[in-house]
Amino acid sequence: MQILPLQAEKAIRAADMMKLSFSGFVNEMIRRLPVDENGAPMWPDETNDYEQEELPKAG
Repeated sequence: MQILPLQAEKAIRAADMMKLSFSGFVNEMIRRLPVDENGAPMWPDETNDYEQEELPKAG
């Protein structure tokens, strides 16, 4: 899965406003991501307007 252009622009602008690199911004977003006791993100299920691909497993 790739970051879509509009989302990339939004993230890059936000990173610039925070004086962070793109990866620094992503790290900060992940650090702040609320998750439940199973580690799942705590936002309601939403239908995306793009097809989701499974990411390769680490290791």
